[in-house]
Amino acid sequence: MRTTARTVMVHALSAPRTVTHRPILLIFTWLFATSLFAQGGSRVEILNADTWQFDDGLAAGAQRLKGNVRFKHADAIMQCDSAHLYQDQRVDAFGHVTIDQGDSMHVDAERLRYSGQDRMARLEGSVRLRNGDMELTTPALDYDLRGRRAVYTQGGRIVSQREGNTLTSNAGTYFADQRRFVFSRNVRLDHPERTIASDTMHYVTSTGVSEFFGPTTITQGNTVIKTLRGEYNTRTERARFTRRSSVLTKGRMLEGDSLHYDRKSGVGEAWGNVAVTDSSGDVRALGDVGRYEELTERSMITGRAELVMRMGADTLFLHGDTLFTAPECFDRLSPGPTSHLSTQGSALLQERPARSL
Repeated sequence: MRTTARTVMVHALSAPRTVTHRPILLIFTWLFATSLFAQGGSRVEILNADTWQFDDGLAAGAQRLKGNVRFKHADAIMQCDSAHLYQDQRVDAFGHVTIDQGDSMHVDAERLRYSGQDRMARLEGSVRLRNGDMELTTPALDYDLRGRRAVYTQGGRIVSQREGNTLTSNAGTYFADQRRFVFSRNVRLDHPERTIASDTMHYVTSTGVSEFFGPTTITQGNTVIKTLRGEYNTRTERARFTRRSSVLTKGRMLEGDSLHYDRKSGVGEAWGNVAVTDSSGDVRALGDVGRYEELTERSMITGRAELVMRMGADTLFLHGDTLFTAPECFDRLSPGPTSHLSTQGSALLQERPARSL
């Protein structure tokens, strides 16, 4: 059977011609592909074409296919208006190009260049990739069908219907099996309740968790978070940051070398070079560990705790093991009998000439 299939193919190549698709032609294609698979090859199978022409003018053994063209390679089905198929299993496809891989992955574009040897696809022209409820649009996309990895470098836009997120970036990589995006350069995530701007961000569509690498700003209502490294769960609204970070809310800023923040409860906790500052900048509470409660606007600082308050021409310094502050402490008046400022452990009160805070 192998010898017959090869003989027919050689005979067809000896006189380029156009043939109309017939069932017998599909049978012949299947026989030829089967013989090559038996020899250890991996061939692109032609499932359908209205017209089929062998054309050595393109390349030795090249084939032109037109009209309702369909290919199959491994677990992927490709369709287009017309295509060129080469002997080394390269495919150039044109017009209404689609790739379906598995049950959930779908890509469409205007042009495709596909290498059957390494299963790499280059798609161009209004590229759209859909996986579940996620859709990526970009001018051009490189897609590794074997690794199920898509890369864009000319700008992309991702919309998640489930999360209500729209994300844009100059470049990005999508790992389909992990449902993970790696975005870089001018990354921005927009949601009705928040915006995130970052230099580099990893985002998992199945969990809603974002990881940040580099300067990042999260704006949600009246709350502004800035960080250099960490993660934010867009579903639970909980943040964990491991580099210098800050949370600004209701005119109070909490800063620390590492920081946790739960937006739903309004509680922020910070460690390392902690500072709680009011909007005027006249009052700062400093220490090693800090906690701020947004609902009550109360804060606690411990570990070499220090309160620095500027009062006219002088500055008040209060040292203690632990400091507790309430809203009344963060005004421009000096502490009086009604102020809610307390210490735990030994305390030292000093007054010095004013200096920059």
